Amino acid sequence: TSMRKLLCTLLACMLVILSCACGKISNNKDDRWPVSVGETNFTHVPKRVISLSPALTDTLFALGYGGRIVGTSDYCELPETAQDTVACGTALMPNADAILQLKPDILFCSAALPTKVTSALETAGIQIVVVTHAETLDGILENYRLLCTAFEGSKVGDLKTEQLALFVHTTLDYVNAAVSSAVPP
Repeated sequence: TSMRKLLCTLLACMLVILSCACGKISNNKDDRWPVSVGETNFTHVPKRVISLSPALTDTLFALGYGGRIVGTSDYCELPETAQDTVACGTALMPNADAILQLKPDILFCSAALPTKVTSALETAGIQIVVVTHAETLDGILENYRLLCTAFEGSKVGDLKTEQLALFVHTTLDYVNAAVSSAVPP
């Protein structure tokens, strides 16, 4: 009976180890990918990023993705922690050589790049995402969703955008209520 208990215990331990190992194997695939952002399809999390728009660079830092930025536009004013990024021109006059040397996964810009540069970058496997300037709150939220989705997948991108929208609308409602109930001087 002691041998039987030992065998049962060993069998139970083996089952636990195998189930853990199988769980790790089956959970190894990240279900956030692939994801589409505009016309660009992502198969993995972008790790090396170039932003050729100061506004997008600021937004990427604000969202917590600044540590992935390896190159920026010539006009970006970076936080102290990001001074080692490489200047890569602008969307209208990108420095293709600098961009290619950095080997980014993705390049964000606020306007289409010249066709010749776009072709060279796409041939090198660099994905280009144009994030247009937002004119409305809905446009800002959509750009936020686009960036979050590019880095964290659709579910997280949608969730973070919903959280921001709720915060913004709650804040606007509070301000409107405060202003409307204020007594004029």
